Amino acid sequence: MIRKRGVAAALALVLGASSLAAEESLRELLDAYRIESDLSKKTKEENAGSVVVYTRDDLERMQIYRLTDILRELRFKGIRLNDFGMVDPVHVPPCLYNSDSIKIYVNDHEIVSSFSGSGLQFYGDVDMGMFDHVEVYYHAPVLDVATEPAVISIKLYTKDPERENGSSVVGRVGDRGTCEVQLSDARLFDEWSYYAYAEHAENRFKPTSREAGGRVYDISRDYRQQHLFFDLHRGEHRLEPEYLGQKHDHFTAQSAFLTPRGGYWEQPRLRASWSSSFL
Repeated sequence: MIRKRGVAAALALVLGASSLAAEESLRELLDAYRIESDLSKKTKEENAGSVVVYTRDDLERMQIYRLTDILRELRFKGIRLNDFGMVDPVHVPPCLYNSDSIKIYVNDHEIVSSFSGSGLQFYGDVDMGMFDHVEVYYHAPVLDVATEPAVISIKLYTKDPERENGSSVVGRVGDRGTCEVQLSDARLFDEWSYYAYAEHAENRFKPTSREAGGRVYDISRDYRQQHLFFDLHRGEHRLEPEYLGQKHDHFTAQSAFLTPRGGYWEQPRLRASWSSSFL
C-alpha cells in the first residue's frame, strides 16, 4: 500500500513538472511571437539613419503616458516651455517658438501648424493611449522619412483594430487634482474595421515661481485636454478624423513683467486624413 502511494506521488510530481515545463514553453513561445509580430517591424525604415523605436511593450514598461515622456528620453536636457507653456525643447528667448525643426507624424501623415510650422505645438503634451509604437529618426532629411529636412522626426502609429478587437477603459489620478479617462473600442466586420478612441484629462502642475517688482508670483501652466480619434478601414482604404482640444492657463503669456493675473488660451485642432493603396 505504501509502495502504491509512493508511485502515485512520483507520477503526480512528474506530471506536474511536465505541465509547468509545457506552460513555461508556451509562455516563451507567445512572448517570442509578440515580439516578432510587433507593428514597428512593418513601419520602421531600416536605411533612414539613426532611429530609436519604442515598441508597445516599451511604452507600457516605461510607463509612457504623454509624448513629453519620450521627449525627455531624447537628446535634450529636460523639457523647455515657451512663454505660452507650449512644449518647445529647443526654445531660446525671445523667439515665440523655436522647435519647428522637430516634425511630428501620425500614421505617416505630417501634423503641421500655421503658427510654428511643427505639429509639436499641438502634440507636445498629447496622451499616448491610442498609439501602438513610436519611431524617432535623427537627422533624417530623406524623403522616405520626412517631407522636408528635420533635426528629429517623430512618427506615431495608432493601434490596429485587428489586434485590439474589443473595448477598454483606463483611468488615472494624480496629485494636485490631475485625472484622466481613456475609452477605446475596436471592431471587425466583413469588409470594414474601425478603432475609436476618446480621452479627457485635467492636468495640474506645480506652479512656476517668478519674481518681479520685489514680489514672487506663482505662474500656472495647468491645462484641460479632450482628444477624439477614429480610424476606419476598408481593404486598402483608410480614413482618420481627429479632434484635439486644449485649454491652457495663461502661464507668462508674454506679459511685460511675467506676472499675468488671469486669462487663458485655447488651441482646438480638427483634422482628417485619407490614404489608399492600389498596388
